[in-house]
Amino acid sequence: MEIAKDMKKDVLITIKGTQKVGGESDVIEMMTTGRFYRKNKLYYISYEETEATGYEGCRTTLKVGPNDKVTMTRFGPSRSQLIVEQVNNEFTVSLKLFSFAMVMPSWFSNVL
Repeated sequence: MEIAKDMKKDVLITIKGTQKVGGESDVIEMMTTGRFYRKNKLYYISYEETEATGYEGCRTTLKVGPNDKVTMTRFGPSRSQLIVEQVNNEFTVSLKLFSFAMVMPSWFSNVL
């Protein structure tokens, strides 16, 4: 099977977040335009943040791969990076804010 070449496509992105507190759930859903693309055998989704998210002026990019890894990087005034990857059948979550880095234990994935 031939692997598709690098590609770019403008897309409509739906972002849905669920927060659970004390047995109650609060769901927030947002739609925005962005770009889906493939580069160097990895897949990316990229979009501009708005005032509604509190990160106006930032660009957020999700990178899928390599292997079982998803990286969310926010560029701009509020720079951050969130990495979720599976290692030995457990999920590891790493969060980097500015120059501060924090690695969360694998049990943290149970709350996601």
